[in-house]
Amino acid sequence: MFNVLIVDDEKFERDGIKFLLSKYNFNVSVTEAQNGKEALDYLLQHEVDVLITDIRMPIMDGISLVKSLRKHNESLKIVISSAYGEFEYAKKAIELGVEHYILKPVDIEEFIDVIRKVFSSCEAGRIEKERREKLLAGYHRSIKYEKEQIMLDLIHGAVVDVPMKTRMRQSDFDYQYNCFQLILIQANFKIFDWVAYRLENDLRIMIQTPYDHVNLNEYQSVILLKSHHTLVHSELLEIGNRMQQFFTNNDMTSAWIVFGRSINKIEDLHDTYADMETMLDYHLFGREEGSVLFADQFFVKEEHPSSIINRDLEDIKCLIRLRNLKEGKRHISLFFDELQDNNHFSSIYVKHMCVEIIKEICANYPIHAHKFQSVIRDVYVIRTPADIKKIIYALLDNEDSDTTSDNIDQNRKVIQEVIDLIAKQYNQDISLDTIASGVHLSPSYLSHLFKKETGESMVKYITSIRLKEASHYLRSTNMKIVDISKEVGFSNLPYFCTLFKNYYGLTPAKYRERVE
Repeated sequence: MFNVLIVDDEKFERDGIKFLLSKYNFNVSVTEAQNGKEALDYLLQHEVDVLITDIRMPIMDGISLVKSLRKHNESLKIVISSAYGEFEYAKKAIELGVEHYILKPVDIEEFIDVIRKVFSSCEAGRIEKERREKLLAGYHRSIKYEKEQIMLDLIHGAVVDVPMKTRMRQSDFDYQYNCFQLILIQANFKIFDWVAYRLENDLRIMIQTPYDHVNLNEYQSVILLKSHHTLVHSELLEIGNRMQQFFTNNDMTSAWIVFGRSINKIEDLHDTYADMETMLDYHLFGREEGSVLFADQFFVKEEHPSSIINRDLEDIKCLIRLRNLKEGKRHISLFFDELQDNNHFSSIYVKHMCVEIIKEICANYPIHAHKFQSVIRDVYVIRTPADIKKIIYALLDNEDSDTTSDNIDQNRKVIQEVIDLIAKQYNQDISLDTIASGVHLSPSYLSHLFKKETGESMVKYITSIRLKEASHYLRSTNMKIVDISKEVGFSNLPYFCTLFKNYYGLTPAKYRERVE
């Protein structure tokens, strides 16, 4: 359907044109105006495809209307219908890009022929506009994808050599800045799949400085701020608080927002990202709610245990040496209560003190000595004091029955149970938290155990299972790609396509074409 505006001070003229459009079954929506001023006001507020106007009218004539319109809309198709055929009028109409000039009284065959040509031109214009919009959208998607790939390569240690700089220039990835700052956003359940575009839109409001952005997976997102001056702490804190507010406003759990140290060279992104991940691993220890963190404040203060903590630690070690396990466990419980109430100690120092207890257990109960290294590794990746306490209690409870082979078998049994669960529920909204709850382990401990047994993180494993299933559907069915995306657990089609291309090197559509 085309929108047509008829402008004439004579009602019977307007009615005549409307009658012809209706009689010859043109698919149009018609609006009328009595003069140029009324028409101009309407045209500035509404979308019109074709304007059919008289020349001589009160208030504003047709030529003045067309002149005014051409300042705002060069693509509007214009037909002049006038009783005046003077050369000057025709000349002005041609200069203003009028499509056709019809003399009154209107010859019906000529009018119908003109209107058909105008509508045909409109249709061609629409098709061309859609083609250009699709090409432009495809270009922007390609540029966005390449920018994301560059960011991923940089944070994972890619060398900034001549080929990399060429990629940056070709994708408009501007690196000619004096200061760079990474932001790592971590959520404790899958959100960056279904809020990806909502977050991207809100980031433009939250961040006033140039930036690039990429979702690492459903749980993590990274933003690279770029500036010609060092962003002060208060500016970064304001950005972090706005991000926290975004999650709160969207009825989602709060997230951990980690700001990396300010760097002057793009080549240093890998190192600062590694620092941020390390900080996040330690700082999540014992915290259920998110917060805004700064990597340059990590490990900067020297910690001095209180006399009470020192005394409790020595009492525990003494009770272990005396093999008074009942009293030892009571003191351990009090020790952890004191640590929980004391905000002075970082997670790494808390873990250091717990390692001292584990050393004492292994020294006095040789049956545990062979497990010392693996237990210590477990302690340093666990995020909650309660989980560390469970490890210590398990050592004390099972000092005469635990063996290496039993422990390994149990770990493998748990991981196989997790793998079976993922195989059944990969297309549902499963997360580390829900799976951990199903096997009665803490999320942090299960995450560590899964990676130790399988060699990859659970998030990557779930994603790979989903993408492998998607490739199976692409090879063996005629299902639409959007339906395949939903079938394997992705509610966001563009996000699914990006992950698929990262994994297979081809978009789902190209992959299907190749296997066919």
